Amino acid sequence: MKLLFRSVLVIVGVVLLAEVACVARQIRDTPNPPTTHIKLRSGRDVELIKTGVFEGPPRVWFFQYRTRTPIRDRQALRREVEALWPDIQEQADSSGVRLAHVWPVSFSREFAFRGLAPCVATHFGTILDFEKNAEGTWSMQ
Repeated sequence: MKLLFRSVLVIVGVVLLAEVACVARQIRDTPNPPTTHIKLRSGRDVELIKTGVFEGPPRVWFFQYRTRTPIRDRQALRREVEALWPDIQEQADSSGVRLAHVWPVSFSREFAFRGLAPCVATHFGTILDFEKNAEGTWSMQ
């Protein structure tokens, strides 16, 4: 009986080690989205992932960029986006839309379990919205 119990423990241990090695390989091999370094009017450097217009409805201009701020720190992200907005507002205006998404993305990776299965979560993001009122003034929602 003891031999059977030890054998089961060894097998479970080997399976867990194999799973951890697989997840570690996923962490290492998951590529980041390509970015383009751009310099904004203020002199700020930003790693742009993508910008454009979602055709909706409603039509929404978006600016997706890499952030080094933790995604869970909503207050710090809000301050970061508020500081970034004056540099990118003109692009939102020229797109002709009334709604804009500023989309910071963190390239961090987290190891977690979904039930008993290990997994890797990557590329966390959130969207902060700006809306243009009838007078043409933008405000963060």
